[in-house]
Amino acid sequence: MKVAICDDMNEIVLELSEYIEQYFLNHNYNLTLFKFNSGKELLISEEQYDLIFLDVEIGEENGIEVGKILKEKNPNAIIFIVTAYNKYLDDAFDLQVFRFFNKPIEPERLNKALDSAFELINKKIIEFVDCKTNERVKIVQNDIVLAFIDGRKIKIVSTKGENYCNLKLKEFAGLLSASFFASPHASFIVNLNYSTKYQRTEITLTNDKKEYIVPVSAKNQPSFRETYFKFQSGE
Repeated sequence: MKVAICDDMNEIVLELSEYIEQYFLNHNYNLTLFKFNSGKELLISEEQYDLIFLDVEIGEENGIEVGKILKEKNPNAIIFIVTAYNKYLDDAFDLQVFRFFNKPIEPERLNKALDSAFELINKKIIEFVDCKTNERVKIVQNDIVLAFIDGRKIKIVSTKGENYCNLKLKEFAGLLSASFFASPHASFIVNLNYSTKYQRTEITLTNDKKEYIVPVSAKNQPSFRETYFKFQSGE
C-alpha cells in the first residue's frame, strides 16, 4: 500500500506517520509511506497512492483543490481530510472525502477509519494466481481494461500490465462485482470506463495511448448496445 501524508506542520506529519505505521504493523500490511509539506510537492509526484491524508490549509495552498486534482489523476485513491477548521466540511463532502479528521488526531478513530477503508479497498480488488509466474496477483477492478480467452488461458490486460490465469472466462467474470464490466462477445469482458469508440460490431478501448479493438458478436449486439448506452447515460 502506498500512503501519502501532506501537511505543512511537521508535528502532524510525524504524529500521523506513527499512527499509520503502527496500524500497518499490527495488521501485517506492507506500507510505503510518503511525506509532503506542500501540495505542489505532492502533485509533482508520479506515484499512484492508495490512501492520501490531506491538510485543508497547506500553507497558502487549498488542500481541497489539491484533492480534486489528485482524484482526477487517480479516481481510486481514498482521501482523508485533516484540519482544525470545520468551515471546510461542505467542500470536503463535495470532494467525496472518505473521512474528515479534526486536529489533534484521535488514534482510535483513525484506526476505525482505516478498517473501513480496507473493507472498501478489498471490495474493489480481485485476486488470482498468475499461471505463468505462479505468483498471487491483486488488481483493483477499475484498473482492468479487458480480459479475454487466449488459448486455454484467460489474459487480463490492466493499467499495471498483463497477467494470465487458468480460470474459465465465466469464472473470472464471477470475481468482478463492478457494474462497468460488460461482455460484447463470448470470449471477452471489457471495462466500459476505457471505451473510446463504439460501433455495432466492435468497441474500442484505450489505455495509455494503446488501443484494443474488441468484436461485438451478432448474438450479443442487442444486449450489449443497451448496456453500453445505459452506462454512458449514468443509469
